[in-house]
Parts: sequence; C-alpha cells; structure tokens
Amino acid sequence: MKPSTRINHSTSSASDIQLFLGLVLAIASTGAMVMTMQSLVNGWIAKSLTICAGIALQGCLYLFSNNSNHRIRWFSYLLLVFSVIATTWFMDTTWQQQQYHRATEQNQQANQSWQATQIRQQIEELNREINISTTSAEIDIGANYRDRGNSTMSELDRKKLARNELMAELKNHTGAAPQLTGKSIFEETAQLRIGLFAFISLIIDLSAILAFGALPKPAPKEPSQPKPENSQPDYQPNQERTYTAPTTPQPEAPQEDRPDYLGDILARIRAGDYGEFVPVKQIVESEPVRHPELKAGIDQLIMEGVLSKSGNRYRHTGFEKQSELCMG
Repeated sequence: MKPSTRINHSTSSASDIQLFLGLVLAIASTGAMVMTMQSLVNGWIAKSLTICAGIALQGCLYLFSNNSNHRIRWFSYLLLVFSVIATTWFMDTTWQQQQYHRATEQNQQANQSWQATQIRQQIEELNREINISTTSAEIDIGANYRDRGNSTMSELDRKKLARNELMAELKNHTGAAPQLTGKSIFEETAQLRIGLFAFISLIIDLSAILAFGALPKPAPKEPSQPKPENSQPDYQPNQERTYTAPTTPQPEAPQEDRPDYLGDILARIRAGDYGEFVPVKQIVESEPVRHPELKAGIDQLIMEGVLSKSGNRYRHTGFEKQSELCMG
C-alpha cells in the first residue's frame, strides 16, 4: 500500500499571500517608474518605449537582487536607487499637482466670495429703490396723478425682476463651503517631504524584493518506487492450503523528509560548475545549506583530491592541472 503524503496547506497559503503582496508592491513601484519616465518624453512611440523600458528595469531589479553572483547583486543596488528616485519624483510631482489644484479652488472660492459681496450690495440698493418707488407711486395715485403713478409702478416691476435675478445668482456663488488656507508642514519643509517620499519608495521596493526572494524553493520530485511483484504462488485446485502466519512489519528507521541539497552542491563542485575557486559564502547565502554542513562536505572533497586549500580559499584540482599543462 502506498503511504499517503501530507500536504501543508498553511505553508502553501502563506506563500500565495506573500507572492500576491509582492506582486502588488511591484506593480505600484513599476507604475510610478513608468509614469515618471513618460513625463520626460513626448509622442506615442517614445512613451511606448519608456513603458517597456520601465517594466524591464523593474523586472531586472527583482531578478538580479536574488542572484548568487555578487556582481549582479551590486548592479541590482544601482537599479534599486534608480527605482527609489523615480518613485520619489512621481510622488512629489503628484503632490505638487494636488497643491496647485487646491490653490486654484481656493482662488476661485475667494473670487466667488468677492462677487457674492458685490451682488448683496446691489440687492440692497434695489431694495431701497423698490421701497422708495412704492411709496412714490402710492402718493401719486392718491393725489390723482395716475399716469405718473402707473409709470412708477411699471418701473417698480422691472426693479423687482432684476432683484430676483441677482438673488438667484447669489445662491450659485454661496453654494461652496469655505476651506482652510493654512500651509502644511510639507509646504514649509521640502526636505522633509522628499525624505519621507524616498523612505516610502525604498520600503515598497525592499518589501517586494523580500516577498519574491523569501519564497520556499520547491523540493525535487522523488522517483516513484516500482510496485513489488506478488511473490506468493498461485493457488492450485488440488494443492493443500497451508496457513502462514502474517509477519509483523518491522518499523523502518526514520528518515528526514528533506531533499539532498548538500549532495547536489558537492556534485556541482566536482563537475567544476562553480569555477576554479569555490564561493563558499555565496553558496551558503543562496542555497538551503548551513556552513558547517558545507564545510564538512568540502573537507571530504579535499580528502578525495577534488579540491585543494589555497590560503582561505578552496581550489578545484582540475583547474590546477589545466594551468600546469598550459605552463608546460
């Protein structure tokens, strides 16, 4: 019977969430870089090229940062600085545009407030004229000056219509609520604003790099074991049946459910995949093996004659023989 394998669903779910969060941060940082680069060029061809270049640069940043080659990792630091500068530029530009729109709205509200004051004064003036005209028309009509009274009443109607139009216009100017006009600390101190934006950009990129780099590596698939053949003989009709007591299976020695990473590393060292000198520090940083385990394996290779110790480094003997042949 084939033993059942237990799947750790919690680890898989945590890895999926970690990968999703890393993708969100990477998309945000990439979008900021692309929009910053687009603001520096004109034309749809140039903008299309900047989109491709920005996406490629961010992809190289996340790939190179987890590379075992230290030179490639140093280049990823340069890409990280460039990404932080581009994201900071984008955030500061967006903030300045927001402040510009805010100042424009405040100026419009100030103008509307001044216009509303002027309209109120005109309404008050019309109210006084309406009151005077009403009193004058009543006196003229009472004194039998009906023509002059009727002329005054028609003029009164025109003034009331003008007053109603001014009151409707006043409602449009007084609809917006007043806003605060004080300056924030970002407006007073530009260095603080730029520093905070740069810190936020750095945190976004570093979090994305760690989210991608700390994902567990998939274990190599073990070869499937062939099913054992049935060793019992077939039952014959005329053959006597014999009872055989079932044998109790012996408990097997516990084995670590762990891939042989050290064996793979030693095999690559024997093949010379790491070059003339074995990069011990880089192997420990990039592979899931501890330094004492790797040191014990290297000592075994020295005893086998695969490696030789040269100062604080370990040299592949195959490269030594090649250099001796070339010198000879």
